[in-house]
Amino acid sequence: MKTYAVLTIGVICISTAAVIIRLIEAPATAIAFYRLAIASIFILPLSSFLKNTSGLNQIGLQDTLMCLAASVAISIHFVAWIASLEYTSVASSVILVTTSPLIVAFLSKLFFQEHLHKNVYVGIALGLIGAVVLTGGDARLEGRELWGDLLAFIGALSFAFYLILGKRVRTRLNNLDYTSFVFLSASVMLFVISVIANQPLWNFDSKSIIFIVTLAIIPQLIGHSSITWALGSVRATLVSVAIMAEPVGAILLAWLILNEHPSLANLIGGLIILSGIFIAYKKS
Repeated sequence: MKTYAVLTIGVICISTAAVIIRLIEAPATAIAFYRLAIASIFILPLSSFLKNTSGLNQIGLQDTLMCLAASVAISIHFVAWIASLEYTSVASSVILVTTSPLIVAFLSKLFFQEHLHKNVYVGIALGLIGAVVLTGGDARLEGRELWGDLLAFIGALSFAFYLILGKRVRTRLNNLDYTSFVFLSASVMLFVISVIANQPLWNFDSKSIIFIVTLAIIPQLIGHSSITWALGSVRATLVSVAIMAEPVGAILLAWLILNEHPSLANLIGGLIILSGIFIAYKKS
């Protein structure tokens, strides 16, 4: 029960990310860099204070490489998804980025030989159907919208790999060790990419700075850390199914804060997604 409570908190927190990002005026790479770097600033001292870094001192080559691969995956996820919000709606972007469960289910069977309960497949199917309904048959698949949708899907694919890698490594490393390693490595990668690409990393307005810090603390530090913690005792597929609730919260916040009114299709699709999550968890 504790694990599911933490997972629920994590999903609620990450649901705020899309709206917060929309309020920031900065390049996608810069937003992703600060999101991970600021989260690392909080996590590293905590890890040291709790003396949870012993696992990193004994980490083997295979786990080191997998952590670095997870860092690459989460970097691609954030840059692609954050960039997608510049080209398409919050609803379309968040829905597409949460199609990762189907990918995770395939990879879980491929790498972990997980025998999934039929309810999980039904839940994933309903989630995907709900995602299609939620988009309301977005017919503007051209120009900016098409590019934004493609970036969001790349974000989904990379996040699926991040979950799979995290599930594997989290059986041997505690949550603080893993998140501190991955977040710090990813932030270094994004900093280097920003410098090479000549992307600005400072001189942002005060509003953007405040929202960047908020993004790092609520969706990243609390949200993603909670989800990663849950990976230690819950199947990656079930975690990814729970994340499918993110569009519901994101669309509601977009309505209240950005005045992006959800359509009837958005509301019906959201209910279908929630139904899918309930069914997937019912006997799993």
